[in-house]
Amino acid sequence: MPGGLTYADPLLRGSEAQLGVTDRDWSADGQGALMLSSSYDQLPIWERLHQQYDPPTQRPSPATPLARSLARRLAPSQNVLELGCGNGADAAFLSRRGHTVIATDFSEYAIETARKIYQNSNLVFQAKDLRHPLDFDSSTFNVVYARLSLHYFSDALTRAIVCEIGRVLVPGGQFLFMCKSTQDPLCGKGDVIAPQIYCYEGHIRHFFDRSYTADLLSLDGFFKIRRLRLVEQSVYGFRSSVIVCLARRVGNYRQPRLI
Repeated sequence: MPGGLTYADPLLRGSEAQLGVTDRDWSADGQGALMLSSSYDQLPIWERLHQQYDPPTQRPSPATPLARSLARRLAPSQNVLELGCGNGADAAFLSRRGHTVIATDFSEYAIETARKIYQNSNLVFQAKDLRHPLDFDSSTFNVVYARLSLHYFSDALTRAIVCEIGRVLVPGGQFLFMCKSTQDPLCGKGDVIAPQIYCYEGHIRHFFDRSYTADLLSLDGFFKIRRLRLVEQSVYGFRSSVIVCLARRVGNYRQPRLI
């Protein structure tokens, strides 16, 4: 994905905004489940965007502030899994800091381009489809990092993905993610697919708020939220609002119930 984000450290109290808590029925109806059943519904859009902003001949891009914020909090030599790595800049940055990184994206173009630009020995790029279980052993990674990659799925699929993230994290492992919030200017635009899920100009987005994020991570208590922030920022030159969450996998993890 193109870079150019400019905002304060999203995990510091100085960047916190007041978050509204609301109660909603987050069960996707049949139509919404059907329309969101395949992440590849969005693949042509992302292939086009990557080809527009991430040509194979481009120079390495700077890491985002979110990745820099994460790096300041990591112990040396961590095993990191990135979900939705886009142009690979954040993954490459973390690998240069001495961490072993597996960076994934569902765009084959993005993965192949990132491989050509970044060739660090402790960095691997893999094409992954988040609709399917992660093909990694349990308790493999110290960190799972997902910047703007988890807000494209139905509620049921989002919960399944979070369960997989919990499975591949070691006890005490960190999960840092950023998603579009319900305060974002795009929220409410386009066709309604399910509660807080809209299709606007062919692009499907699932907007998170604090209550949904907390509920998403509370299933059977296998995550403990450490930071939950609403952050205003510029994304690709447009004003945006995102939820930023840092959570830790508890030590007594067990397979959660999907309800």
